[in-house]
Amino acid sequence: VGAIIEEQVLDLVVNHKDPRQVSVREIMRKPFPIVAADVSIEEVAGLLKAGHPSVLVRDTVGNLGILTKYDLVAQIAGK
Repeated sequence: VGAIIEEQVLDLVVNHKDPRQVSVREIMRKPFPIVAADVSIEEVAGLLKAGHPSVLVRDTVGNLGILTKYDLVAQIAGK
């Protein structure tokens, strides 16, 4: 299991490849890191700063959410 981000799909178009003709496996990258819901914002920020485009957050019943840099900035800005 892994992840696909917008830039990878955009790269296909820029490189004149038809995204409909490319399998997910060909462009999939490593999966996003998973953290517990009670992890600190500083730890999430560190993962995002380290190059992960998103971080998955698992709650106590096993549901997953996703945090992005945008989400973190919006939270800090109070929006």
